[in-house]
Amino acid sequence: MHEPDWISTGGGYPSGLPRLAFPLEGAMPDLYVPQSTILQTANGVQTHAYLWCYLEREVYGKRYRFNPASLSTQRVKDMPKAIERLSKRFCFDNARPRSVSDELANGMSRFLNWTDRPIHHRRFESILSDPDLALEALKKHHSYLRQRMQANQTENRISVSAASMMDVDAIKMMAVIHDREYGNEIEAIKYIHGDGVRTPKTEDVAAFMACVQGVFDSVARIVLDTQDYNGNSSLGDLRWQSEGRELAVPIAEGIHIERAMELGCMAYAALCVGDSGANLAPIQSYEEPEDLREQLDNPEKLNLRHKVIKFRAGGKEAPVHLTSTTVTRMRSYLRLREALRLRLGSPEIGPMFIQCIYPSSPQARPLGIISLPPNFTSALRSRFSAVGIKLPQVTMQQLRAHKAGKVAKEHNPKVAADMMGHSVSTAIRRYSKITDVEARSEMAPFLASLTSVVLTRSEADATSSKPVTPFTAIPAGGCEDHGHPEALGENPLVEPDCKKTEGCFFCNKFHVHADEEDCLKLMSCRSVLERLAPRLGDSGVAELVYTVVSERIGALLDEIRRINPEAHERARAAVLKEGKLSRYWASKLQQLHLLGLLAQSSALA
Repeated sequence: MHEPDWISTGGGYPSGLPRLAFPLEGAMPDLYVPQSTILQTANGVQTHAYLWCYLEREVYGKRYRFNPASLSTQRVKDMPKAIERLSKRFCFDNARPRSVSDELANGMSRFLNWTDRPIHHRRFESILSDPDLALEALKKHHSYLRQRMQANQTENRISVSAASMMDVDAIKMMAVIHDREYGNEIEAIKYIHGDGVRTPKTEDVAAFMACVQGVFDSVARIVLDTQDYNGNSSLGDLRWQSEGRELAVPIAEGIHIERAMELGCMAYAALCVGDSGANLAPIQSYEEPEDLREQLDNPEKLNLRHKVIKFRAGGKEAPVHLTSTTVTRMRSYLRLREALRLRLGSPEIGPMFIQCIYPSSPQARPLGIISLPPNFTSALRSRFSAVGIKLPQVTMQQLRAHKAGKVAKEHNPKVAADMMGHSVSTAIRRYSKITDVEARSEMAPFLASLTSVVLTRSEADATSSKPVTPFTAIPAGGCEDHGHPEALGENPLVEPDCKKTEGCFFCNKFHVHADEEDCLKLMSCRSVLERLAPRLGDSGVAELVYTVVSERIGALLDEIRRINPEAHERARAAVLKEGKLSRYWASKLQQLHLLGLLAQSSALA
């Protein structure tokens, strides 16, 4: 068929085509004609569902072109059942119209547009009626999305969130159509929502912290050395160091000293957030402890790195670790806050960290004192801007993310988790979100360790069935020098130990082969750990032994999957579908079961 014979939608919908309300209000109508019917959801969004019946079509944004001669009788036959099953699922879930239209677009249309590409030569024509063919397509689509995520050309690359959405929705749609749990047979691309805080550049954080520290020190010096100030002359300069240069901004004439005091108080609050890595919420709700001054009078009782000062947040106690950067300035801050209270005639102050309330704008004299509001960040920038200082574009959450990465880098994710008040897995994820330049330099040794640990089995000698490089077989893989553990780099997350499997993963003598045998060992180990972990409770042991080790196993498996995807998939199918474990871990599982130490499991792979 020649090009002019193709039909274009022109970005809209061909006139005269019937609309079918979706999800269906009842049973499938007798007169449903899939190849010429548009699906319309309750929010008015229309889906070109009729195009799914034509195997030759092209998509240009919201424009479609299709070849009417490519009508598939198989698709026309399969469509009613597929649409009916999708409809029942949406009705059962009581899905919102927006969710329905989005899943039809992202899950069905995009997936079928991919399966029906010319490169597949109509291979997937029966995808709506053949469940095994659907699985094959989902696996190939999954690989395609991963390739797009890693594409060198920007125009071909897609984000993790986009890839995850398309992968998850396609699997979900096919699972409904075929009444088959494809999610147990293929692991969708994961995207962790709510962890999208961009870690700022180190130099931006340094500039921010230097600025708020310098401003606080300047204000404290000016105010505490200025007694009974009532004039309108300049108070002096705000000074700080940045990138080896001393910067100074004079406080303009006419600036109320109360405003300068507030600026110092707010600068100290920002300094505490950046120094501790605490969430803003605990800082906002913190009330001065009764023994704070006693603590400050006896600094030898303070362990500045590990001492936890309790901040109340939502009825819970959240740890906030203050270092010498803020603790040594706390006494001056308390004096500054008290001086501000006296000048404003405010009652005794409950909140530790404060700012002022104004009659109209912060240009006027403040009326009183309040605790830090939710818009503290924008208020801070406004106050600094009012005196001629532009703060670096760093948010409070970014300061927290930077602190977490810094502690994990200098110590390990376990220390970072304890300090930041979250799980080890979260600490690891946060550390992985450092800037691109830092990530490359910091991840290089880690990736090198993986490539040196995960090996391909050597070709067998013509006269021997043994690999060229012999290893002692161990439950998790192989060991080149069993009984002589050696730490994998400095400050290992887990100490190497030949008597404990978890110790093998962080030993320089440990190796695994990128084949089905060793892949099965690793997956078996992780499956057993997954079932054992819930019985460990909320102790640090649980996080250290399970979470950290699980992360390491996952990294090793990812490397095996990169080298030998077929072996990885076979091992994964054995663990997930058949419940098959390696002999050692199957025996270990039986022992734990007899001891009553196992939780119900959904095996990870």
